[in-house]
Amino acid sequence: MPRSRKPQMRRTASYDGPEVAARTIPEFARMFRLGINQAYDLVRSGEVRTITLGNQKRITDEEIARIKRSASRRKAPNPNQPAAQDGRSTMPPARYWRLIKHLHELGPRATGELLREIGRDRMIMSDLEARLERFGRLDADIVKAIGADQLPPTPLHLVEADP
Repeated sequence: MPRSRKPQMRRTASYDGPEVAARTIPEFARMFRLGINQAYDLVRSGEVRTITLGNQKRITDEEIARIKRSASRRKAPNPNQPAAQDGRSTMPPARYWRLIKHLHELGPRATGELLREIGRDRMIMSDLEARLERFGRLDADIVKAIGADQLPPTPLHLVEADP
């Protein structure tokens, strides 16, 4: 004879506060075209604030609006500079390395601020922190010994004279 199940008692909670519109983390990920793991990483890192409803974390519509405002304040691309659609740089390599050298001369604070700004604006702070941890494990003496602490030499171009 089959055993009958006991009816489950449901816990109910009452909430008298204002109604809050909130999305699940997977909904948030779809909304911003993020991978689900990236969305959870943003929540874990604190870059995206959540509320807890029952045992689920939710992202309020107010927080989503804050993220959208933050993204819209980012500098608009220069219309005179073609934007690479595949992530490649459109800057000439010589200029890139000149700017890197200048950033290095500004010191660690400027480098840190630049990395933090990129991490926040692109919502990749947790990935950036993981890479910083990886680079932090490098031995500075070994890096210097193999010459990896120096910028690449400026390329020389042969210009032939007219005969």
